[in-house]
Amino acid sequence: MSRLLDSTCFIRAARGGLGRPDAAGAQAMAVFGGALYVGTGALAAGVTPPPARLLRFAGETWRTVLESPTSGMAEEPAVDLRLAPDLLEALHAREGGATSCPDDAGYVSLAVFQAPGESAPALYVGTASPAGGRVLRSADGESFEPASEPGFDLPAYAVTALCVHDGRLFAVTRGALDGPLVDLDASALPVVHMCLDPQAGSWDEASLPGFGDEDNIAVTALASFDGWLYAGTANPERGFQLWRTRAQGEAPFDWEPVIEDGAYAFTANHAVAALAVFGGALYLGTATRALGYEEEPALGTDAAELIRLDADGSWDLIAGQPRFTPLGIRAPLAMMGAGFDDRYNAAFESLCAHDGALYLGTRHWGAFAALAQEAGPVVGGYQLWASADGLDWELVLEDGAGNPAEVALASLASTPEGLFAGSANVEPLLSLAAALRERDDSIAPRAGFEILRGR
Repeated sequence: MSRLLDSTCFIRAARGGLGRPDAAGAQAMAVFGGALYVGTGALAAGVTPPPARLLRFAGETWRTVLESPTSGMAEEPAVDLRLAPDLLEALHAREGGATSCPDDAGYVSLAVFQAPGESAPALYVGTASPAGGRVLRSADGESFEPASEPGFDLPAYAVTALCVHDGRLFAVTRGALDGPLVDLDASALPVVHMCLDPQAGSWDEASLPGFGDEDNIAVTALASFDGWLYAGTANPERGFQLWRTRAQGEAPFDWEPVIEDGAYAFTANHAVAALAVFGGALYLGTATRALGYEEEPALGTDAAELIRLDADGSWDLIAGQPRFTPLGIRAPLAMMGAGFDDRYNAAFESLCAHDGALYLGTRHWGAFAALAQEAGPVVGGYQLWASADGLDWELVLEDGAGNPAEVALASLASTPEGLFAGSANVEPLLSLAAALRERDDSIAPRAGFEILRGR
């Protein structure tokens, strides 16, 4: 039986954005060359973001190996279309206008890949930028060169997922740019990109746009499992879809649908948020559209679900809403409802197998819902869950480990030194929401991402 980490096993390996409280997220993690690499990101709020950083953790020491320059490539910061206008106005009144803009606002995906003919693996970084997200490549983890054109020659804000499958590197983008405005729910072109030559920066489209369905507005997650490449989508009309391909023959490859219509929860399961292989199965965490800081919050109306997919393409509901489907009754095998019985768990955002167990990080918007009340405690923040078998789940951490502004666990990584968990922090938005509701005396959130280590 695997030993599950509990709350006493975790310490803070980093806090306060590692010296930059406006660094909102530890967005991506990967182990390369025996060290942990972490990519940071910022809120897309139209104010000057901190430069993206790639951090290296080795010997109990953090070091910045890559920091975005400010060369003028990005003319102005991006603005998330989902931000409520009153919050955006208050943020700009407090922070002032943007004076400059780093080329990259985030390093949001990481992968280690050894291309055919190369003698050693290289580290690949997916960036977020108002000028278009790129893929960067490093052979030594110290010096980086572009491995793609910005946005793959499209107005695509970020390269949000990188995946190695059958000796090839695949990528997807998210964030459709229209000037400084970015629709982070959508993609400029919802396709899977395949790298042909990383050193030449040559890529091809491995799928049709939206897999032939115009309602698939983004490809949101990738995973390699049992000889198949899997891709999950965001679909606001009918709910997420999950597709797979053997990636054989000429691109674009033949893909087949595995799950449709949000696993028959329809738009309650808006998108695939995370995919991870564990115990001979593929686990899928879903996301709703609830954020807490949008113009018309829909907090608590839907919550995330967890699904297990077997190699033959059949699937079971692990946690979620029981329902009738064309495949028969689907009831949660974990005996837990959507959001692990917490309606404010709007996304099962990260999944990671570590030391014989599966860990799951949530996105939780309870603090924003609490602010809408006239009185009462303001609590909320991410949760971390663990399971030794994928069926029985235990709560490890809750309430953002004591900080309601830590709304999500954006990244998880298994290393020989323990399980690392990186947060997403929205302190500016939460503090301003409290002030607008005259409840700023109810909270004292801390700014900047945190990184926890459990062992």
